[in-house]
Amino acid sequence: MRTGEERRRKGRARACAKKGAVARTLPGVASASVCLAAALMIAGVPASAHASDAGTATEVLSPAEAVELAVSGDAGSQTFVVRGEAIGEALRAPAGRRWVNVLGDGVALGVVVDAQVAEAIPRFGAYRRRGATLLVTGTLQQACSEHGGDLDMHAGSVVILDDGEEIPHAVHPAKLGLAAAGSAAVGRFLLMVEFRTCR
Repeated sequence: MRTGEERRRKGRARACAKKGAVARTLPGVASASVCLAAALMIAGVPASAHASDAGTATEVLSPAEAVELAVSGDAGSQTFVVRGEAIGEALRAPAGRRWVNVLGDGVALGVVVDAQVAEAIPRFGAYRRRGATLLVTGTLQQACSEHGGDLDMHAGSVVILDDGEEIPHAVHPAKLGLAAAGSAAVGRFLLMVEFRTCR
């Protein structure tokens, strides 16, 4: 007979599958734990800075919460799940790996991933585009000895929840008019100065 907690987990996993939250799974992903993490996110479980006693992630953190947790020294060697937008570009890291910056709540967290995982990320965020949303499961490092003492996260798995999108930035007609008027005024001033110096 199943306990209440097992029934809730199974229901969350079904909700995860129905809503299509896990769009694509990358190499090395434990699909059950990732689907559970996605289901928790969809179910609206409040993000908290605590992991279970078994050292596995039970709640989805934003990068800001993960950084706060790592800085406070409470991360230990536990596994956490972080959800955020891939931004910038994949930077080269030692041993054929890449750093991917994951943004959320105004804070970016450097995540160390395998090169093929970084290449599979369809879009990185910039001014004219929103990057792919990632669900990263891994270990937080307050002062990583492998990477010069930096605060980072070593990814065990990465799931792409969406591909991101282009963000159109239409030029406002009033700004176009103001630019044309300003250019005309500057041009007229330069012609007047040139005309006066020729006399």
